[in-house]
Amino acid sequence: MLKQIETTARMATGADEAEVLLEGASLAEQLGISEDSPLQINEIEPEVEY
Repeated sequence: MLKQIETTARMATGADEAEVLLEGASLAEQLGISEDSPLQINEIEPEVEY
């Protein structure tokens, strides 16, 4: 879940990195989960309509 939120934030802003904060603290910290290294996005493929 955390990776999906981070990836969505990065894609929406075009940023290389994103830190999702909730009331000034990282979302991972607020949820009590460990935060892995940032997800690396190599390529985004556009949706294909059939």
